[in-house]
Amino acid sequence: MAYTDMDPVQMMRDYRSLINHVHYKDMHADHSWALMGEGIVDFKTITEDLVDSGFEGWIVVEDECERSVKEQNQVTLECGTYSDEVLRPLIEKV
Repeated sequence: MAYTDMDPVQMMRDYRSLINHVHYKDMHADHSWALMGEGIVDFKTITEDLVDSGFEGWIVVEDECERSVKEQNQVTLECGTYSDEVLRPLIEKV
């Protein structure tokens, strides 16, 4: 959604009743892929909205930042750290 200049937060709110699977992927304002949490996608608000609406589906994380080509393991660990430190507390507050 963000890649095509749509607002992911608003789209998720507008079509929440249709959503049963979410794909997280971050990007910079210039449309290059970003490490999760370093780009423009507001994962915190999206995650809070999903939790508040009772979402019980899957959230899948994909990372195609430039570093992921040569540092797959490190990028995966950093995405995991971001998820644990930033997103997990939002999910566990329920």
